[in-house]
Amino acid sequence: RKNGWARSSAQIDGKGTPSLAPHQDSRRRALNEDGNVHVFFDVSNVQYGSQNVRLNGQIEKNMSVRVLFQNLIKLIEGNHSIATRVAVGSHNTSPEWKYHWEIQGYEATSLKRDFNNKEKGVDEFIHDRIKNVLQGDRKGQTIVLVTGDGNSNSNRSNFPELVKAALKKGWDVELWSWKA
Repeated sequence: RKNGWARSSAQIDGKGTPSLAPHQDSRRRALNEDGNVHVFFDVSNVQYGSQNVRLNGQIEKNMSVRVLFQNLIKLIEGNHSIATRVAVGSHNTSPEWKYHWEIQGYEATSLKRDFNNKEKGVDEFIHDRIKNVLQGDRKGQTIVLVTGDGNSNSNRSNFPELVKAALKKGWDVELWSWKA
């Protein structure tokens, strides 16, 4: 992957497992109440989507690929004044998952997967947070949505609908997504 935000976990510690060392700056990053940027990560979608690797024209799943979220966050946030940071995923992992997001200043929520090991409720959780941000009459705001999911969501709220609502209010929207 480009920009150093995804690597094979084998490259991280040489043993095939991701490093759980805390971020260099152990202080939690602060939000700016007067900020105008609201960042929303669909962590599961980003992580699992990054594991679709194109090799010789074919897409294969490489489970050793891990996203270096600290680098992706730096790339996405840049020098913006951040008012909202939300990261949601569905995982069967240890508490370190939340810690890595919280140390970056994110409200981190991990939802359980269903009996088929499928993501359940992540999109809806993010939709609710975006709807909350869209309330009121703030001007000059930006929503940053990091996901690979633009599905219609079976007649429930969906990302395209929320993007349209933000644009109708005169807000900017940044969509971060990629394809193998």
